[in-house]
Amino acid sequence: MGGLGHMAVQYARKMGFEVTVVARGREKERVAFQLGAHRYIDVLSEDVSERLKKDGGVDFILATAADSETISALLPALAPRGKAILLGIDGCGH
Repeated sequence: MGGLGHMAVQYARKMGFEVTVVARGREKERVAFQLGAHRYIDVLSEDVSERLKKDGGVDFILATAADSETISALLPALAPRGKAILLGIDGCGH
């Protein structure tokens, strides 16, 4: 959750969405909640897809720093007819 992610959380919350921030590690958790996130999932400590499905699945995924592994883990939690928008690409060679 960098610059675009910070803005996305705030806009989504103001628009009335239930916001879940998904990131690697716990460093961004406090800021995510301060910006308006309802939930935070650390992909290093839990299965993000299973957690999202348990929470009811998601209708929309906005990836602002699209890491291919993380996106692959998120897509199974997308509801039928759900949408995913990728605003970043994985250019690090992972």
